[in-house]
Amino acid sequence: MTDELGKSYHGVLCIRCGQPISVSPKIVTLQSEFESGATTALGTFLNRCRVCELESRYWVADVRVFPGGSQASAPKARAGAA
Repeated sequence: MTDELGKSYHGVLCIRCGQPISVSPKIVTLQSEFESGATTALGTFLNRCRVCELESRYWVADVRVFPGGSQASAPKARAGAA
């Protein structure tokens, strides 16, 4: 239980439904480089929300830390899958 209190993850808020979406370690590295001044490029990336299942473009500068474990849920079953 105490492990869960100390956990956090990097992510963005879904533009469509407002739920937090975790980002890859590469995006976290790009954010760190931007904040430290190592790069001046404001990059964007695509990320898919596991709640509303829609993909949107986000700014690297919009990445922030969310408390708790990452929001990794199983994708919904698709019709026609055998």
